Amino acid sequence: MITLTIPEAVTSLNEHKWQHWSRQSKIRKHWSMLVLVARNQQRIFNPIPIDPAIVTITREGYKLLDHDNLVGGACKAVLDSLREHNLIAEDSPEHLTVTYQQRKIPRSEYPRTLIEIRRSGSDA
Repeated sequence: MITLTIPEAVTSLNEHKWQHWSRQSKIRKHWSMLVLVARNQQRIFNPIPIDPAIVTITREGYKLLDHDNLVGGACKAVLDSLREHNLIAEDSPEHLTVTYQQRKIPRSEYPRTLIEIRRSGSDA
């Protein structure tokens, strides 16, 4: 199992759905860089894509989002980044099962996103 810790919470769909395409592109690049840094911190330098994969994205933030805002927000950029950096093979339903979770944290903690990736059918 691979566990990545991103030092910011995924954003709500409402925060960026009406933004210009160039701003949305910057958001995708930003999340790609965050995934790359987290991957390197775990010393995963030449990954072999996991296929089929089960991915769990856990958002830890100061408030809880509606489920559709959580899924439609930066989570798409997270999944695209996992594929871009060879952590998962594909993001189609045949190759990937995704679970979205969130936890409300106190103001004394920092928001973050936890990503767990494991091979489908494995208990680890």
